[in-house]
Amino acid sequence: MKRSFVCLFSLFLVFTCALGTGTAAQATEPIKKAEPVKKKKEKLPIAEVGKPAPEWSLPDVLDGKPLKLSDFAGKVVVLDIWATWCQPCRAEVPRLIELKKKYKSLGLEIVGISVDDNAAAVKPFLAEFHVNYPVVLSTQAVFDTYDKTAGLPRTYIIDRHGIIVKVHSIYNERTISEMEKEIKPLL
Repeated sequence: MKRSFVCLFSLFLVFTCALGTGTAAQATEPIKKAEPVKKKKEKLPIAEVGKPAPEWSLPDVLDGKPLKLSDFAGKVVVLDIWATWCQPCRAEVPRLIELKKKYKSLGLEIVGISVDDNAAAVKPFLAEFHVNYPVVLSTQAVFDTYDKTAGLPRTYIIDRHGIIVKVHSIYNERTISEMEKEIKPLL
C-alpha cells in the first residue's frame, strides 16, 4: 500500500513539474477563457432613397488605388452593385456601358461595385466587355450598407447633391429605359 502511495505521489510530482510551478492559490483559480479578438467593425448608414448616399473608399479593380464616392461629387451617379457570376449583372453591364457613352458629356458617371472575391476575378470580365467606367471591390461593410438583403444587381441613382433618388433591385430589359427616364431630369 505504501509502495502504491509512493508511486502515485511520485507521478503527481512529475506531472506537476511538467506543467510548471505555481502556488496553491493559482491551482484553485478557475481557468479563464481567452477573450476573442474584437475587430473594429466599420459601420456605415443604410443607403435609402431620399437620403445622402453613404460615403465609401474602395480599391479600383484595375490599379488598386482608392476611389471614393465623393470623387464624383457634382455628377449624377449610377452606382451598380454586381458580380461577374451573376447572370442578370452580366446582361446589365453592356446597357450601362451604352448609358455612359450617351450621357457622359452631360455629367453622368457610372460606378460599379463588384462583390467578387478579388480583382483577379473581375479584370478579365472588364476586358471582355470593354467596361468604360470605374469598378471597385466591395467590403462587407459597404455590401451591408448598399445591398445586404437585396439580390444582384442593385443599382442606385444618385443626384448631383449626393442624394439617392431611386433604387433598382432587379434587372430586366425595361430597367435601363426606366433608369434613363429617371436620369435625364437630373442631368
